[in-house]
Amino acid sequence: MYIGNFDNNKPNGSGKKVFYFSGNVYEGCWKDGKATGQGILTNTAEQKVLKGEFWDCCLHGFGQLTSSTIKYIGEFRNGEYDGFGKLEDLEQLQRYVGMFKQDKMDGQGVLMDQRNDILFSGQWKEGKKHGNGKQTNFQVDQSIQGVWQNDMLTFVEAFGKISQADMDLKTNLEQDSLKDREQLTTDICKHDQ
Repeated sequence: MYIGNFDNNKPNGSGKKVFYFSGNVYEGCWKDGKATGQGILTNTAEQKVLKGEFWDCCLHGFGQLTSSTIKYIGEFRNGEYDGFGKLEDLEQLQRYVGMFKQDKMDGQGVLMDQRNDILFSGQWKEGKKHGNGKQTNFQVDQSIQGVWQNDMLTFVEAFGKISQADMDLKTNLEQDSLKDREQLTTDICKHDQ
């Protein structure tokens, strides 16, 4: 059921639609019968809310996703995390700030595993540590800088105790103060020294 503006017998402009089979509700901009522009999609089955820039009923551009287990704010492409974003996994107790590609961590980023008190900053590929990075284990006061391939440490460049830069990056991540790419890059550079 659709309530809103029409043009040429198609939803156009502002409107709200309840999708019969899924029960999902989209409210926002429409163009040529498609949910396109700023809007809010409520997925009732998966109990999640998507807000932001839509294209053909998929988040595409800047947006956010909120559910009982996941919070994400950042860039989307065809409904997937793609570009710079911040992801908080409330079940795994993990927070990631950095680059994404097709819903996976890919590029420069920082992951804080709060359950194990481990911080990794560096390169990611298809959701795995891959390239230069630094892993800090706060439980044992230890940091390792090296090269990773497919989540495995393959070369150790430096090994030592936790630095003030490590503590600052952890604090910024926990306090959600990494707001953009520039701030992330600045903090990672300090951490990697």
